[in-house]
Amino acid sequence: MGSNPIIFSAFGVDIYASSLVIFLGLVFCLLMTATLYGKKHGTVMPAFMLFSLGFIVAVFLSRVTHWYFNAETYGSFENAMTDFSIGSFVLPVAVAGVWITGWLIGKTRLVPSHGALLDAAAPGLCLLIVFIRISAIFGTTCRGKAIITNSALQFFPWSIAVTDGANNRIYRFASFAIAAILMLLVFVLILLYFRNERSRSKKNGDVWRWFVLAYSMVSVVIDSTRYDSPLMHFRVISYLNQYSAFISLGQVMPGVFSLITLIHFSKRNIRRTGLKWYHVLGWILLVVSFVGIGYFGEYKFQRYANTLQCYSIMTASCFLLLLAEYLEYRRWGRRRR
Repeated sequence: MGSNPIIFSAFGVDIYASSLVIFLGLVFCLLMTATLYGKKHGTVMPAFMLFSLGFIVAVFLSRVTHWYFNAETYGSFENAMTDFSIGSFVLPVAVAGVWITGWLIGKTRLVPSHGALLDAAAPGLCLLIVFIRISAIFGTTCRGKAIITNSALQFFPWSIAVTDGANNRIYRFASFAIAAILMLLVFVLILLYFRNERSRSKKNGDVWRWFVLAYSMVSVVIDSTRYDSPLMHFRVISYLNQYSAFISLGQVMPGVFSLITLIHFSKRNIRRTGLKWYHVLGWILLVVSFVGIGYFGEYKFQRYANTLQCYSIMTASCFLLLLAEYLEYRRWGRRRR
């Protein structure tokens, strides 16, 4: 695998296999979002609105971000915005684009709650990410830095055969395949959670928040394994590169998502019960998890390449972060008078 065959051409436009897979993911995403929202609210128009506007915003922001940090790939900004056969996108930024779009739609008062709209979009978007990751089988993106030399591990989906510069056949860790499997598991869990939460208030958004958190944890670990992770190479303020050139947006954005979500859960829960010990514990656990992911995980791995130890700490820290979020999310005690 690795080549991206042209399925068909029409009016001078070549349709690649990876593009077809992503298109199918978009169709499933739209149908699922419209179905889940329509069943609960009796209309599908807000779902179509979120899909169309969210697609434009997500593609634009994720492409611009990738162009900014990888300008040498495109040659010019115009080329980056018109030739999608080269370069890539920053997927966490695309998720942020959908989040922003949902929030803006809510501000227009065209929907009762943007949180309910995003809740309905969460399972479909999760499934779309699965398709996006699967599409990488036809390209060369989202491969692991690690070369698998143990013949017992040289099988798909754990590893994938590639050809190096000397035309040798080697096996790299199949980051995209493991990400697709993990996101498929997240899809099942989020869909079950949505079905469990649909009897609650229409003004929620918690399904979306837990989707973002689960996706973030997958992104943190998988992005660390990739040889093509979107590193933060600034141009206008290039002096920052000495601190950021080894840091990936695929890990920074999940950290931002986690902070936003924990702030929301904390504000809501403190209004409900007052400041309690578990609120403080939640924030302490968040800080500890950030240290585990950033320092003992990513930094130590880049410096000493101790794969098993660093990724074990990183994975454990991701679960610790989810525990911190849960402590703030859980509805402890009775509502304060």
